[in-house]
Amino acid sequence: MGKYIEIFKVNLKRSLMYRANFNMGLVGRIIEGLTLFYVWKSVYTAGSVKGYSFMTMVSYIILSMVIAPIFFPRHIFKIGDLVKTGKLSQYILKPYSFMGDIFAAELANKVVDGVILSIIIILNYAMMTDDTETYFFLSVASLLINFLCMFVFGMLVGNIVFYLTDTWPLKSLYNALIMLAGGGYFPLDLLPKGVYNVVRFSPFPLFSYVNIKNLQGNIGFDEIIFYINLSLFYLVLFLVLQQIIWNISLKRYEEVLS
Repeated sequence: MGKYIEIFKVNLKRSLMYRANFNMGLVGRIIEGLTLFYVWKSVYTAGSVKGYSFMTMVSYIILSMVIAPIFFPRHIFKIGDLVKTGKLSQYILKPYSFMGDIFAAELANKVVDGVILSIIIILNYAMMTDDTETYFFLSVASLLINFLCMFVFGMLVGNIVFYLTDTWPLKSLYNALIMLAGGGYFPLDLLPKGVYNVVRFSPFPLFSYVNIKNLQGNIGFDEIIFYINLSLFYLVLFLVLQQIIWNISLKRYEEVLS
């Protein structure tokens, strides 16, 4: 455990040193949020939208901008850099888990955004009543499980770097899936019922829509249980697939090097 803590500290110092990256990302999110704000403002001039008030939608947009960087798997591209430069060999020879190393680094890179999210969670806790305590802790559990699911999903997708020369198109593809199929741009329950019933069973709502609705407190108790079970299912599935595909990809990597 001590080794992973040291990895976390090193990466945290590194991420705090490059403040320009955070500032640019923040500016980008503000611009994106303002764009969505004015789009929805024009929509609401024509009337309400399926029970969503304008302020509820504004809240959804703000929380989407907070959630997005936390549930973006940056480690996909770190794996790609390690494979391209040949430095992956140094990592896999270390006397500890490669996945644990990447996880510690990923946590460090998300500390600032995690602090912002934690403040929102604490405010939610301060406003809850006794009869919503169980609901609150289930919501937090859902967030944590969904984060783990996102991480393993990123590791799984990261195996593509063994077969592609350029992984940057994955960023645009992932963002598109999260914003559209994950509910980053709009609540998924605004979709036609048939489409929503298909999309809700995919893993993508777990990385955006479900977390936003949890923070808003606009998701039912039964629905939280459903999404926790769905997230656990995908977490186990992704872990199994990651282990199988990782072993195959690693053999290919070693053959290329030899």
